[in-house]
Amino acid sequence: MKTISTFAVLFLLVQTSLAQPEKGKYIIGGTSSFGYSANRVNDNINSLNFSIQPQFGKFISDKTVLYGGLGYQLRRQRNQNLITSSQGFSATFGFTRFRPLVNGLYLTLDGRVNAGYNYSSNPYTTDGYYSAGIAFSPGLAYFLNDRWMIYSNIGSLYYNYYTEPVGNFNNEFGYSFRANNFSVGARFILGKKK
Repeated sequence: MKTISTFAVLFLLVQTSLAQPEKGKYIIGGTSSFGYSANRVNDNINSLNFSIQPQFGKFISDKTVLYGGLGYQLRRQRNQNLITSSQGFSATFGFTRFRPLVNGLYLTLDGRVNAGYNYSSNPYTTDGYYSAGIAFSPGLAYFLNDRWMIYSNIGSLYYNYYTEPVGNFNNEFGYSFRANNFSVGARFILGKKK
């Protein structure tokens, strides 16, 4: 049994040591969310939220990946007989820079720009507005093998600009670096082994 355990640990170490960013490989990833709530106590409120944003990227070097993605978001709320809905479309372009720490584990810096258009309506008005932003996020990435990478971003430094339906515009700048607030995701890596 000890021999099998030793072999399994050595196999995992060899797999991990071979797993790393490689120039020319592609990645597929993205995000999606869904939520529904119903509150029968106060005014019979129902709400539905859905979003999806697939991403595709390419390693332009052994330390940097460029990526982009398109997104769609739907929000719908019903308060008794009043229905309010909004839809959003967005595009994101960014890069992730990798700095090795130990076998398979990397410190990352993610930078991205995004732009979008949101459209909302209710029985009385229909409004549309534009948004744009830039953000930088530190994080970690771990290559499980030559096909799968898991990663996390811990907070961000950001700037957002968006118009309001009445023609005004807003600027928003800030940062969020809380150790207990981070996102975790996975990316699939395409390409031949070197």
